[in-house]
Amino acid sequence: MVSILLKVLWGFERKMRATNDNNMELPPAVWLGFPIVSLLIIWLSPLLGYPRWKGLMTGEYGFVESATFVILLPVIVLAGVLSARFLRFPVLPRRPALIMAAVMLFSCLAAFYFAGEEINWGQIWFGWKTPEEWAAINYQQETSLHNIEGMSILNNIPRLMMLIATIIGGIILPLLLLRWRRKPGVDRKIWYYLIPSWRIIPASLIAACISIPAKFFGKGSDENLIPADYTYSYMAFVANGGEMKEYGFALVMLLYILGIYLLVKAQTRERC
Repeated sequence: MVSILLKVLWGFERKMRATNDNNMELPPAVWLGFPIVSLLIIWLSPLLGYPRWKGLMTGEYGFVESATFVILLPVIVLAGVLSARFLRFPVLPRRPALIMAAVMLFSCLAAFYFAGEEINWGQIWFGWKTPEEWAAINYQQETSLHNIEGMSILNNIPRLMMLIATIIGGIILPLLLLRWRRKPGVDRKIWYYLIPSWRIIPASLIAACISIPAKFFGKGSDENLIPADYTYSYMAFVANGGEMKEYGFALVMLLYILGIYLLVKAQTRERC
């Protein structure tokens, strides 16, 4: 199934390489390379054995957590830049341009919150002690907002919203608008910039599906496991399910913002 999907996507890419559209879209090394490399790291690292895998892939300094934060940094910068650019974007009418500026500003703030929470706003680096009052309401005793008791609006709701946005905006709509994006004049429509192209689908599939095996295994059931229980299948497909989903969301955000940045850059250059 995966190989068939990749062949279909690569077929679209080859077809687009002969058109100007390809010059304004994410290159294959990005839209396909990032997801493939991510999966290879996740699936091959268990072959190093449990001790090395645990050191490399788990914890606050592991690959998944660290890469999630690093990926979000360019999202913050580029989304902020795009918010300012859309205010004077020569292609879209004033109102759609303002809407896109607001969407980019929201994306910038969302990525900033996401990144800050991922590193507990610097606590995992600088190691300050969580204030007693804060530790009493934070079930992980960390300087973070999403782990506050009874505040699912800061954790579960954003995750659910991101999942819905990934499935609808990162898989369904790009497929539905596949032919529409190739029509003349669509670059003067807000949907051309708001909805990503089909090239975001591989990253979206990772974000939407990477934690499914963990849900079948059972939430929290790894707490009583011993090292011998960490088989290859468990380490590659089950462990860190929640963190890998967050990594997938960060990757989707990066490719989404990068795609818009390339479109805006190309359109601005053409009209200069």
